[in-house]
Amino acid sequence: MNTSNDTFLGKVAARIVQDHGKAMQNICVILPNRRAGVFLKRCLSSHFELPVFAPAVFSIEDFVFEHVGLNHTDQLILLWELYQCYLRTSENDVRSFEEFLKWGRILLQDFEEIDLHLIDAPALFTYLSDAKAIELWNPGKSTLTSGQQSYLTFYRSLNELYEVFKNHLLLQRMAYNGLAFRKLSEKNSAFFNELSWNDFYFIGFNALTPAERKIIDLISGSKNVINLYDSDSYYLNDTKQEAGKYLRETLKYSKIGAFEWVGDSLLEGSKSIEVIGSPHNIGQTLVAGSILESLGISQAENTALILNDESLLIPMLNMIPDNIGEFNITMGFPFSLTPAYSLLEILLSLHLNAIERSRKDDDSTSEKLSLRFYFRDISGLLKHPFILKFLSLQMVEPNVVQELLSQGKIYFTVGDIFNAFESNEEVLSLFKLIFSDWKEIDDIVDKLLRISSVLFSTFSSNEPNQAPTLDLEFLGNFSLIINRLKFLTDKDNFNISLKGLQQLIRIIAASTKIPFTGEPLKGLQIMGMLETRTLDFENIIILGMNDDLLPAVKNLQTFVPFDIRREFGLPLGNDKEAVFAYHFYRLLQRCNNIYLVYNTTADGLGGGEKSRYILQIEHELTKVNPNISYVEKFYSPPVKFDMAMKEISIEKTTDVMADLENMAISGFSPTALSNFIACSLKFYFTYILKLGEENLVDDSMDSLTFGIGMHDTLQELYSPYKGVPLTAKILDKIASSANDTLHRCFLKAYNNNDIDYGRNLLMVKVAESYLRRFVSLEKEFISELASEKKQLVIEEIEVEFNKVKPVFIKITYKGNKNFPVRIRGKADRIDKIGSKVRVIDFKTGSLTDSELSVKSWDILLTAAKKEKAFQLATYAFLYAKTFNTELPESGIISFRNLNNGFKKVKLPADNSDAVSQIELLLQQLIERIFDTDEPFNQTTEPDSCKYCQFKSICSR
Repeated sequence: MNTSNDTFLGKVAARIVQDHGKAMQNICVILPNRRAGVFLKRCLSSHFELPVFAPAVFSIEDFVFEHVGLNHTDQLILLWELYQCYLRTSENDVRSFEEFLKWGRILLQDFEEIDLHLIDAPALFTYLSDAKAIELWNPGKSTLTSGQQSYLTFYRSLNELYEVFKNHLLLQRMAYNGLAFRKLSEKNSAFFNELSWNDFYFIGFNALTPAERKIIDLISGSKNVINLYDSDSYYLNDTKQEAGKYLRETLKYSKIGAFEWVGDSLLEGSKSIEVIGSPHNIGQTLVAGSILESLGISQAENTALILNDESLLIPMLNMIPDNIGEFNITMGFPFSLTPAYSLLEILLSLHLNAIERSRKDDDSTSEKLSLRFYFRDISGLLKHPFILKFLSLQMVEPNVVQELLSQGKIYFTVGDIFNAFESNEEVLSLFKLIFSDWKEIDDIVDKLLRISSVLFSTFSSNEPNQAPTLDLEFLGNFSLIINRLKFLTDKDNFNISLKGLQQLIRIIAASTKIPFTGEPLKGLQIMGMLETRTLDFENIIILGMNDDLLPAVKNLQTFVPFDIRREFGLPLGNDKEAVFAYHFYRLLQRCNNIYLVYNTTADGLGGGEKSRYILQIEHELTKVNPNISYVEKFYSPPVKFDMAMKEISIEKTTDVMADLENMAISGFSPTALSNFIACSLKFYFTYILKLGEENLVDDSMDSLTFGIGMHDTLQELYSPYKGVPLTAKILDKIASSANDTLHRCFLKAYNNNDIDYGRNLLMVKVAESYLRRFVSLEKEFISELASEKKQLVIEEIEVEFNKVKPVFIKITYKGNKNFPVRIRGKADRIDKIGSKVRVIDFKTGSLTDSELSVKSWDILLTAAKKEKAFQLATYAFLYAKTFNTELPESGIISFRNLNNGFKKVKLPADNSDAVSQIELLLQQLIERIFDTDEPFNQTTEPDSCKYCQFKSICSR
């Protein structure tokens, strides 16, 4: 940071030295935060060659707590103490601590603001209670419901709760910020007269609360008080500029007429402002890295990198160039963004889901079952970076985890986990902590501490001579948070569920920042906006200049409605916006080079819309200060080529042709051939590269599994009756065992996973309905046939034509005019009505008449929408060739539209020699596949890409 007399703190130091010389031991300097004090001391030391007594330097918070005689109390403890007071003041309908957590934090924040603003609490709570009563007032109507009465009782109890809580804390010498400030502001003038310092400097304040103002007034009653404000005429004198709102109020309140220092650098100073838009958060860090590299080490100490989004810190650290030298991180990193926190969440979810599963099992069976762990929780745990690192250090091969997860199970038992890692005692020791029953809260907290300890000791022993890594920092904070919890769980009257414990951990994590150690006065400064207060830099780079991040004003969570807040003088949303506006414009005052970087992508991570402050600079500041150079740029990471603009075409190399020759031996299925017709590139991905959807476990049944279950059920039910006429008696027998068979087949198709709950149960019920309806319609059909003196005989179920008799298509390839290519296929059912043969394909979906209607033979090789007609025609051809007969009927039975019965494919009218026609089509198609001059190309029909698993590769 620049520490010359041109900076604000440099001017402050010069003023103090001018007033007091070396005799500074009787001076007290109070600043907004501790960091400002560190830099002020540096500025003061620059005035002296030899050591001198420094003044007393405090942040205002430290000053208040040191002199009020109260201890700053952790939020977790405050919540617990508030709950104890709630129990004392509530007569009926007392809520558990778990329920209290949902609104206790909001109430604590309201108490904080009430005290900081010296609000008459009884008056406010009475006003609030009356307002709520008026809301529910309905003259002439029925009395209030019990819920409405509880609602009113709660608001009427707030004043008593506030008073009891305040006195309860004071008895234990405990306080939150607001209470400490209020109590110090209530001291008499004699108290402040006893303070040992004669001169007080209040430096760089902006939005003073009423409590802070009163403390300053009380000190000024007996001491010499100097207030030094940092302001610029641009926003101070213009009432439309929100940045000057509080300083204008201070002028009015203090009646001093004017501030000692008012700059005009925003109105007149020369500045270079670059506004840079970049896609995604990683793009912003790339921009910042590039700027830092251009500045180099000579400018590092006069440069601040400000992150409005704390999640940018870790990726930004990876982008700091080597030529920047030392850097110091003054902002804390949120624990909630660390892998240690994500591990905590995984561990808690693992057991919460297992407990919920156990409850359902207990409801459905009298037998007590062991815990079963959900596969997504197991996968999340075993793929967590800390667990992966631990397993790697214990020499566990990666395939052990992969084999466990690829078993296709929805739920795992403890035995499944232990068996997978039985050869490694260290792993089993950790997993026994993780997978044992988590029942008692104090036992859970103890297990979490031991898990953290095992990981910490394993990681640290692997790095004995190195500085602590981020992983160790994160695990250290993991233990600190659990130890804070232990303070509560050790109390005799503490009672909470595992779900409540998860809530509590989330509250603690949200307020926990991990500090980074470093030299605060050297090198590049990386900080948040609030850490910049009173500091000046020659160069500033601000990331996250998006409107949802700066101003970072969220919706107020409060029990005090807007109109009552305004009536009593509590801060509103626009008041907080004014605070951020001041911090931003004050930071710009004395710097020369300003880089404002924002995320151009609206991705839900603080992206899309530029901050209003960028627009204000562009449309307001640059219009009044001609010395500002304003440039707006857009940065895009370099892209080698645009997949969306380049059609993919794959040549048929020697290796590709070798694969096709192997397929000629094993056989082309109708599905493979229809894939080539629809999109030859898809054929290449599927059958040459053998790409496919990752074999992921899914907890809800997909359409493929559903279809397999239905096919297997029909095969098992009807196979015993092949070759005999179907009768009503046979169908009644089939119907009686249908549900049991279906359940057994669906369990097998779904890898013995759970089909008795949720969506899976609904799918099974749908399948039962389909099957019941199908068998019923079969009975009606054979009854109609009987009236015509005909019978229905099932010849084959799930028959593979290739196993009965191989069928080949002869093509010209490599000079061989009779190169054999095998065609293979499987029919779901072949039946016979008199002399008429039907080849049937069962479908769980449905097809339109147009999809099964073929007006000309050549359309089968060109229209992707005739895919099913092509397949059915190929099945018919295979039957004719296998059994040396004429072409049979071929069609579908759709379970979704069972009333339509058997829908056959309608081939062209001139089908007197249909077998030869289809054989010719297959020959032409396969010769195209083997034609080395025809590459595999993307389809020209976008509709074919809609559900294709490869569309991300093609950018379609």
